[in-house]
Amino acid sequence: MNSLSIRVHDDHLIVDAPYNPHFHDRADELGGTWIPETNTWQFPLDDEPRVARLTRQLFPAENPGPAHELEIAQTQALLPVPVDEQDERAGVSVNQRRADLLDRLETLVEEVVWIHTALRTLG
Repeated sequence: MNSLSIRVHDDHLIVDAPYNPHFHDRADELGGTWIPETNTWQFPLDDEPRVARLTRQLFPAENPGPAHELEIAQTQALLPVPVDEQDERAGVSVNQRRADLLDRLETLVEEVVWIHTALRTLG
């Protein structure tokens, strides 16, 4: 694998990345699962903000832009849940939902900083 690829498959993310021992350790800490048959990592779809942040940190040349420029097609799962749909997420605790939203906010702030920096370099 020479370049980074992140894609959605069913209800999880598949990350195909060049070898990096730091990525292996951090992906394991995030709860990723190594799939030896395909040499890829699998993460729950809800972990997209954390996975995007990790890949931006460890593979900046492969991933110079914001998270939405990755090959992630299903970002609707990351948007705030409307009140009438919250019953479907009844199994998610308030604390977990708060943590998920804070992670998403951190990712968005990082993207804003990246965009601001990119605009400043354009002059």
